[in-house]
Amino acid sequence: QHIHADPLHIRLTLTNGFNDLPKPTPQKRLPSSTLTDLLLTNGTWHDLLYYEKLDYSILELETKRCFKIPFINLKTEEVKVVSVLLPKESTVADVIAAVKEQVPLETPSRQVRLVETWQHRVQKIVPPSEPIDNIADWAFRAEEVPEEELQASREDRLLHVAHISREIHLVNAHGTPFLIN
Repeated sequence: QHIHADPLHIRLTLTNGFNDLPKPTPQKRLPSSTLTDLLLTNGTWHDLLYYEKLDYSILELETKRCFKIPFINLKTEEVKVVSVLLPKESTVADVIAAVKEQVPLETPSRQVRLVETWQHRVQKIVPPSEPIDNIADWAFRAEEVPEEELQASREDRLLHVAHISREIHLVNAHGTPFLIN
């Protein structure tokens, strides 16, 4: 009532008892549970509850998966964070198609790929046939594939590039990693 939203468009998340930050996983919807059931876990009362307003019903989350994927342009700049809601049986190709619908490309026929990054390094290019159940949305980004990469021959190599800084006995990766031909 105080939030001014449809109750089915509100997702609740409990607090981490150590630091009062939201837990990484929101609460699952249980039709028979009450607010008391949520706030009393293992004999401990939580006095803080986080909520988020959704553009879709939490009932859809039972059959679909939501992604927030940053889109990186050819200059390695983040253009937009794209929200995608797809059936759980979808593949990475479906994610790419949804991203292309929401982001203006320099050339509409240009290809887009999903790249897994971790600690400021490119880990892998995710194949379009990969099921979305196999990927964690926090480790991925979408990006345009450069024209020179599309025209590369079999002898050309794709290099993973990461920005580092050196300190005594320590190397730190930072910034946006990218691929070059």
